[in-house]
Amino acid sequence: MIEPQRQQLLVAARVFVPKITVENIMKYLLRYCAVLALSLLSLASAGFAQSNTATLLGAVTDPTGAVIPGASVHITNAGTQVSRTTRSGSDGAYEVPLLPVGEYTIAVEAGGFKRAERSGIVLEAGNRIKIDVALQIGDLAERVRVEGDAPLVATQNADRGIVISSEEVSNLPLNGRNFAQLISLQQGVIVGSMIGNSITFNGLPYNGTTINIDGTDAANPDRPTAGNYSGQTRLALVSQEFIQEFKTSQGVFSAEIGRATGGSVNVITKSGTNELHGSLYEFVRNDRLDARNFFARAKDPLRLNQFGITASGPLIRNKLFIFGGWEASRERRGVQVTGTVPTDSFRRQLIDANPRFAEILNLMPPVTEALPGDTNRGFHRRSDSRRQREDVGQGRIDFAPRSGDNFFARYTIFDASVVQPNISPVNGFTFPSQDRSFTFSWSHALSPRMINELRFGANKQDLPRNYAAFVPGGAGTLQGYLGTPDLEFLRANGGSWTIADNFSRNNGRHSLKMGFEVRRYHNGRTNYQNPIYVFDTAADLLASRPASATLSTAFENVARIQTTGTGIFFQDDFRLRRDVTLNLGIRYEYFSPPIELNGRLYNVASSPYGPFRQKGEAVWNSDRNNFGPRAGLAWDMFGSSRNVIRMGAGVYYSDNPLRGLTLITRPPSRPASLVLSRGDSPNLRYPVDPFNIDPALLIAPVSRTIIDPHHRTTYAVLWSFDYQRQITPSTAATIGYIGNHGVKQL
Repeated sequence: MIEPQRQQLLVAARVFVPKITVENIMKYLLRYCAVLALSLLSLASAGFAQSNTATLLGAVTDPTGAVIPGASVHITNAGTQVSRTTRSGSDGAYEVPLLPVGEYTIAVEAGGFKRAERSGIVLEAGNRIKIDVALQIGDLAERVRVEGDAPLVATQNADRGIVISSEEVSNLPLNGRNFAQLISLQQGVIVGSMIGNSITFNGLPYNGTTINIDGTDAANPDRPTAGNYSGQTRLALVSQEFIQEFKTSQGVFSAEIGRATGGSVNVITKSGTNELHGSLYEFVRNDRLDARNFFARAKDPLRLNQFGITASGPLIRNKLFIFGGWEASRERRGVQVTGTVPTDSFRRQLIDANPRFAEILNLMPPVTEALPGDTNRGFHRRSDSRRQREDVGQGRIDFAPRSGDNFFARYTIFDASVVQPNISPVNGFTFPSQDRSFTFSWSHALSPRMINELRFGANKQDLPRNYAAFVPGGAGTLQGYLGTPDLEFLRANGGSWTIADNFSRNNGRHSLKMGFEVRRYHNGRTNYQNPIYVFDTAADLLASRPASATLSTAFENVARIQTTGTGIFFQDDFRLRRDVTLNLGIRYEYFSPPIELNGRLYNVASSPYGPFRQKGEAVWNSDRNNFGPRAGLAWDMFGSSRNVIRMGAGVYYSDNPLRGLTLITRPPSRPASLVLSRGDSPNLRYPVDPFNIDPALLIAPVSRTIIDPHHRTTYAVLWSFDYQRQITPSTAATIGYIGNHGVKQL
């Protein structure tokens, strides 16, 4: 119904990176962003990203603790054997950013010292792991090997979040195999069931939560959640079998993460390695193990099968890797359908009184049980079934043509169909849907101390929801004395396009990161419901006199509503001392006022009861004052990476969902929904033509739906403090406090 806009992408730019000093950081930042902005002028789409890589840093020392400058540091991925090399600086420090998640080995070499190797270091998304290496005097041909995982406490940043690994995703019990249930394992996080698995952090609205897959936006465009439209599907967009890990961020997180006032969720998908891996699985639930419903004559049938296959491995060892998977869910669940329906005699009376009643009454099933003392209505009961089909597939390819270059591309598709039985046997509720997600990333090491990452992503979701017997403007719903099936149509679709570029440089004690991000959201929604008539008594029904009628007048394509967000950030993780790290960042964000492609957004100019803005005019005034400073501190109390105090504060901005704007796509003289009552319209009779309303019925004033034209960007001030202690090699404890203050909610 809502066709995607076709755009062309022509980008050709080279960014020359000068030497960065403390004095010219801001000058460089402005020049860098100007070049990127020029290269992005031809983009029609984009988005906000989150880091899906990790950073490894530390210091190289001799047996006395003195630093060793110029030592060669090799970082090698254990699964793919892809490596990166750098050298320790004059202060003995080294840093390797933008490492894909996984297990790594560090090898350090320096003249006059034995080669030191440390293996088994597992890096997770967003980690900044400090691994110090002490070299022993001896011949370079000699080796000192140490097995050891990364420390359990975060000594380098104030970000409060958790990482759920692939083992936990696979082994923790999940009803329906939907990973979103694990997000609520973190303190202060609630995954709600009322709004399609909406995710809230520390009480802030779910609109301030970002959902990402491999660092690019993948949220439901109707509302930022991890679920499908209406929350009807069992599986999520990404099967738990495809997940390497996922990370939540809250509190004082890096300036790299934008459009989030509460927190963010980032899912990292699995990639191939040098080893062949695969899985074949099926999970079964069956009514043979169930008890009979007390009110049913027999057990309701249940057939639930969830099955799938995955495979991964090398196409070219040490260079080219592939991962692919498919998972399906098939469910047929018996349900008891009950309701009050008209008796045959009352049905004939109504049709004789007004033949138009036949349109809706012919959808109703017969009476199966009489209601004592009621000759007009009876009770209907039957066993029916809910049918559900879901398929999700994913493919990913990783390519490392040479040291310092890494590419990956991933495509995920989700297709589902749900049919929910209704009181009417011929009027089932249908939910067909399709979601798609794509991410491409290229990281390139410009030098041992400088690396750049370019990331692009697309996200699209579509759901046409319908009743099988729905005909626009046809039979209506009879409520009150006689309840009949709803007749409604909904088409909701939308998504986002994302582009992000991040540049990192290690400048001594300063780990600098800066970048530019652009995001385009689009959302369309058509929601039409045949008239709903309320009748108080049987006499009113026979006289075709409803007490009220609710009319939907918006059955036409709602063209796509769009908004563009841009962000620029600068982050400096400054190692003030060996045991103290400052996380200093600032982010600027701008969210353009939403537009509708045909200019159909109608809002008042200033006063709620004043004149409306002209067609095509901005729906609200721009807000360009969105500067968000962020500061954090991490103190490794005794230098042993076992006791850490972390604290920080920051300002975070987020735009608002587009869903509510569909209410103002109608001209002020024709609201999307109109309620008529017999008190205001004495001539009200059944039926009313919603497309040709008699002016004599419009006696009551027409309401207006508006948005504050002086609306400002929503933001939140966050602050946190916590103490972490590693108790055993596999156990750590945290006690902390987090606070927030949300401002300017729409």
